Amino acid sequence: MLVTHRQCQQLANGWRGQLSIAVDRIVKLPRSRQLVTDFYRHFPDIELHISHEVFNGVWDALADGRVDVAIGVTQAIPVGGRFAFRDMGALNWRYVVARGHPLTQQQPLIVQGDFEPESGYQAMQQDDDALRGWPSLVLEDNSRALPRSMTWTLDNQRRLVVQDWQAGLACVQMMPGHLARPLLDKGELAELTLPASFPENPCCVSWSETRASPALSWLLEYLGDAQPLNQEWLSEA
Repeated sequence: MLVTHRQCQQLANGWRGQLSIAVDRIVKLPRSRQLVTDFYRHFPDIELHISHEVFNGVWDALADGRVDVAIGVTQAIPVGGRFAFRDMGALNWRYVVARGHPLTQQQPLIVQGDFEPESGYQAMQQDDDALRGWPSLVLEDNSRALPRSMTWTLDNQRRLVVQDWQAGLACVQMMPGHLARPLLDKGELAELTLPASFPENPCCVSWSETRASPALSWLLEYLGDAQPLNQEWLSEA
């Protein structure tokens, strides 16, 4: 009865449904809170559902129809279907560890500048050996059906699997630049420089072409094009 009464009230108030959004944990999550505030200024009678997913878990939610739109998904698309895309630019990563960690005292690990292929290979092997002795913090992909992936780790390296990067700052970890930068500036983290840099991740916004609505149209206009998307959701600057 309570459910029926609530539904009648919603219809009487002009309620028009809901919009579901999946947000990858690699983006600036505080930006989601501003999105909620701005959305309800325009659509006070529509329910907004936001879920925070990890890696292919975002695509899984979109492909399964659990959400209408996804923010921060990788452009390596693991699914087929009628999905539209908007470029968000690239996300940079920083390889970090807590300030004072023993790895920061091992000078062979810190490699600056260019190097010859032979010495670069030997340095990487030495770095691997040094790193493998320490657990690597990773976020586990929460995909239900699609193949899972994870942040960078070495073969045979122990993992600390967590829900967010801040949960294990004592471990070595590959962290999004926008998360690492404030902690580096405050001296809480130190950056480890590896001979082979970790590539940036191209990201995008994706949505189902079969689930058009005024709320979705507003959201896509609100998010803007690649430049504001990158600056507001991904950029370290």
